Amino acid sequence: MTLALTVFEMFIQALQAYVFTVLTATYLSQALEEAH
Repeated sequence: MTLALTVFEMFIQALQAYVFTVLTATYLSQALEEAH
């Protein structure tokens, strides 16, 4: 059971990192487009 929770936590961390990266990239691309 501990292993399953560890894998689940790693999955959540990876998902959060992915979402954060996508949101940051989207924000930066929009900011750069507005600047030009």
